[in-house]
Amino acid sequence: MMKSSYNPIYYCALLFLMFSAPDISNGQDNHMLSCADVKNGTFYFFGKNSVGRETFIRKGALQKEIIPKDRETVLWEVKWLNDCTYTLKYQSGAESHSAGELKFLSKHIVVTEILQVTEDYMTFRTALDKITNPVVLNDTLWIKQRQSANGKSIINPNADSISVNRINIRDSL
Repeated sequence: MMKSSYNPIYYCALLFLMFSAPDISNGQDNHMLSCADVKNGTFYFFGKNSVGRETFIRKGALQKEIIPKDRETVLWEVKWLNDCTYTLKYQSGAESHSAGELKFLSKHIVVTEILQVTEDYMTFRTALDKITNPVVLNDTLWIKQRQSANGKSIINPNADSISVNRINIRDSL
């Protein structure tokens, strides 16, 4: 007759995994972000031609872009076309730009399509007037703060360290 090798810790762990595995996987699904999670919030942009970070604050129908290098703030009217596509219509700011550039901004809209959203960033592409027009910019916005679909503000503690790392990398180049 064989002696059973019953280990109570092993069976407790197995039972725990059997009953908690569905909760763990459901919890991960709750962390999947969508475009609705980034309709409002504070975001960082590191343009290819910019020296430092630019801060974009989007709330409701207004987006404010703070550009420290140029010491200016640009205001845009935001209109969502669908969950992941919105337009930006120039309102004011960018006074350091030429009259021709300001006239161009006032005559056109910027159409932005969000391609991917993660906890730390979103990727996007922009075109002028229609999303089917040639892409003007394809880049990343880093998420400092966002508003979840249910209206709760969520701060990303990684955003400031990402910002510092990006600035240090540019300084070393």
